[in-house]
Amino acid sequence: VIFDMDGLLINSEPLWQEAEAKFLAAHGRRYDPGIAKQHLGLRFQDVIAVMQREYLLDGDSYSLKEELISMFLGQYANELSPLPGADEAVRTFGRIYPTAIASSSPLAVIRHVVKKFKWHRSFAVLCSCDEVRSGKPAPDVFLLAARRLGLPPAKCCVLEDTVTGVRAAKAGGMRCIAVPTLMFGQGGEMAGLADLVLGSLTQLRPDMVEG
Repeated sequence: VIFDMDGLLINSEPLWQEAEAKFLAAHGRRYDPGIAKQHLGLRFQDVIAVMQREYLLDGDSYSLKEELISMFLGQYANELSPLPGADEAVRTFGRIYPTAIASSSPLAVIRHVVKKFKWHRSFAVLCSCDEVRSGKPAPDVFLLAARRLGLPPAKCCVLEDTVTGVRAAKAGGMRCIAVPTLMFGQGGEMAGLADLVLGSLTQLRPDMVEG
C-alpha cells in the first residue's frame, strides 16, 4: 500500500495556501486559487516553474524553491495535524501490508511528518518526487516505491487525494483509491479515473486495497 502524504494524511493544503500567499506577498504578488489548482500535487520544483510562469516571478528557481520550503516548514511546525482516519489507517495498514509514502514533498518534509506523528514503524519506505526524473502525473515516484517494497506495480494500491496523483498511479499500472482534497473540489474529476473514491480515510477498509 502506497500513501500520498499532503492533503491525504495531513491537513497541509491550508498550510500550503498560507505559506504560498506569504511567499507571493514577499515578491509583490497576490495569491490566486486558480493558479494554485494548476500545481496541486506537483513537486516543489514544478510548483515554482508554474508560479514563475503564471505570476511572472523573476529570480533563480532553486533559491525560490528553498524560500518557499522554508516558509512551508514554518507553517508545519505549529499547525500540522493528521486528517480524519489518517493515523488509524497508517497504523492498521502498516501491520498488514508492506507500506510506503510516495510524496511530491521533499524527503526532509516527509521525514518531519513521519517523526512528528510517530509513523516510522508503519512505513517501510519513504519516497520523494525529488528522487526521480519526473514528478506526478508521471508514475516515477510510485514505481520507485514499488521497487523499494520489492513488489510489482500490479500488486500495489495507491491512496491519493489529487487528480495529478491518481493519474500517476494509474500510469504506473497500480490500483488507486482516491480521497479527494475537498478545498479544490476534484471529486467529480476522479470518478472516472480512480478505482474507488472515498469521502475520507475513515471509510477505508483493508479489503478495499485488493479490489
